[in-house]
Amino acid sequence: MPLEDQCPPFLESEVSAALRTMKTGRTPGHNHITTEMLKWSERSLVPRFTGLFNQCLYSGLVPEKMADSITILLHKKGDSADLKNYRPISLLSVLYKLLTKVINQRIENILDAEQSREQAGFRKGYSTVDHLHAMNELIERSNEYQMPLFIAFIDYEKAFDTVETNSLWNVLQEQGVHVQIISLLQGIYTNAQSLIRLGETIIPIKVCRGVRQGDTISPKLFTATLEHVLRKMEWNDYGVSVNGNQLTNLRFADDVVLIAKSAQELQAMMTDLDKHSLDYGLKISDSKTKIILPDSFRKAENMTWGKGLGCDFVKKSCLSWMRSPQGPYPFCTQEYDMRCNADRKSKVSCNLIRSASRVTADYDYNSPNLYKDEKNRAIVAYGQEQIADYCPYYRVFGEISKEATDTRCTYSGNMYYNNYSLEIFSRSARCFSLEEGIKVKKKLQRTTYNMKVGCYETSCKGNRLHIKMQSSKFYPCYHAGQFIHVEKVWILV
Repeated sequence: MPLEDQCPPFLESEVSAALRTMKTGRTPGHNHITTEMLKWSERSLVPRFTGLFNQCLYSGLVPEKMADSITILLHKKGDSADLKNYRPISLLSVLYKLLTKVINQRIENILDAEQSREQAGFRKGYSTVDHLHAMNELIERSNEYQMPLFIAFIDYEKAFDTVETNSLWNVLQEQGVHVQIISLLQGIYTNAQSLIRLGETIIPIKVCRGVRQGDTISPKLFTATLEHVLRKMEWNDYGVSVNGNQLTNLRFADDVVLIAKSAQELQAMMTDLDKHSLDYGLKISDSKTKIILPDSFRKAENMTWGKGLGCDFVKKSCLSWMRSPQGPYPFCTQEYDMRCNADRKSKVSCNLIRSASRVTADYDYNSPNLYKDEKNRAIVAYGQEQIADYCPYYRVFGEISKEATDTRCTYSGNMYYNNYSLEIFSRSARCFSLEEGIKVKKKLQRTTYNMKVGCYETSCKGNRLHIKMQSSKFYPCYHAGQFIHVEKVWILV
């Protein structure tokens, strides 16, 4: 290689700066040399280390055993005789970690410049708080403007341990890392071994994939690989528009959030990401990847009972079961379960119609085998009377038909004859919780209706919320839990 094309040599100041930032009190590697030992001898050792590291840089080789690690098992909890209760920990030599820390100082700015703004992991000036604010803003805007928002939280299986190192070298070259730095990293990974002790015997195992645990440079190598994967995505028409820019994903190290405006779009993005990730040894975990869907799923709740938890589904809805002589409350917490939707524009109840498509795995408590037989599909209707209606998710009845009487507070056609709860359905009506239900007194008879929510007209006057029931004036609300006395009816709102 011509002299002008060679990588500049490591300087003593670089080695010294790296050594000073290394943490003390850590378990040493297989040679038992500690960080404290190096720091105590910094003045005499740094020149020697600098010369050694430059030999490694220009030869692409590291001394034998320098890159070796020793694997120990750390007991987490539970039975100490059960191997599953242990976590493997890889202990690297301090000298090796000093070398890769010096390399990391060289390439950190280069790789950071190649990262997109969506990546906040292991970057100076970036924080996961930024992404949390962004997600909150997206969800709030989606709720406020009724914009569809579909989100997938991607989890990779043992992400750092599965990266294909052969692909990694091409990634680093494309992102501007000097070829001699890449050759040095190749030399390190080619000769790396993990030593496992069995009694008095030490067994060396060659490390063939993954970035190394406990190594300062590993996070940068991983995020560089993930950046390369995301660059292959052709998502120009996907995602949501934020201040004129298209946002398709947010990342914090190996945690990826995909953002889409439809279920079909989200599925296409997940398929693309899974396909290209596999080319680099990364596999998406089906069980740990989570999906958030809009509207009905915004109020979704996990069941605390169900298949495999010691009880079976009831075969009728809670209401039907209670009216039968078979006994009250079989897994049902209450007879009537209606709530306000997140935007308070409608009342929502357990889904009483068959879902147009299979709901996500988080809310699916039925055996997959049920789907194979057409005659059993009614059983998986997610809230029909074939299963319990303390249900996986809530929905607005208005989703069934735009013209039908439903549970939208904003649809005036929903007014009904026996309006004991004095509800008003109009464009300005909103849903409110009724903590003690509706209490009606007629002469000597007192009746309590088990209504937990109601639609009432609203108005904002003098920076205060005012609520109007049917055949009444607007009543000001001064605090939560206030009683409103209307025509001999007490309503707690």
